[in-house]
Amino acid sequence: MKRILFLSLSMLMVTALFTACSKDDNGNPRPDLPQGKTMKLTITATGLTSNDHLKTTISGGTINGTEATLYKVNGVAQVNQKGFEIGQSKLISGPVTIETVVPVAITSISMGGFSAAGHSFSIKIEPVIDGKSQTAINQSYTTETFAKVYDFR
Repeated sequence: MKRILFLSLSMLMVTALFTACSKDDNGNPRPDLPQGKTMKLTITATGLTSNDHLKTTISGGTINGTEATLYKVNGVAQVNQKGFEIGQSKLISGPVTIETVVPVAITSISMGGFSAAGHSFSIKIEPVIDGKSQTAINQSYTTETFAKVYDFR
């Protein structure tokens, strides 16, 4: 009788051990934290010349902060960079597309500059977040210095 009771209790404990250790996170190691989002941002410059001055910096981060490569620019991965600059000449040559390679918590675009040639130029940012188009941002630059940070979450 003792042996049957011992075996029954042993089986019950083993069953409880495996039940308690099962994963219920569905692939999310931290279900208490918000999840990142995929982003695609297309930046187009109209009227920008080599005589103008424009500085564009991209930075971002993931929820857990461990990924080293977050973005690709025009299809090229920005390896081991959580922040980088887009050269003015790249914007002059045509639209620049920035895409996340992993879901991110935030992407910031810092832009500043002015038109040195006495004319104006404009920048358009077209964000797509988690596959959904967002309202485009249009900013004109004149001979007065302008700087702004655009955050996408």
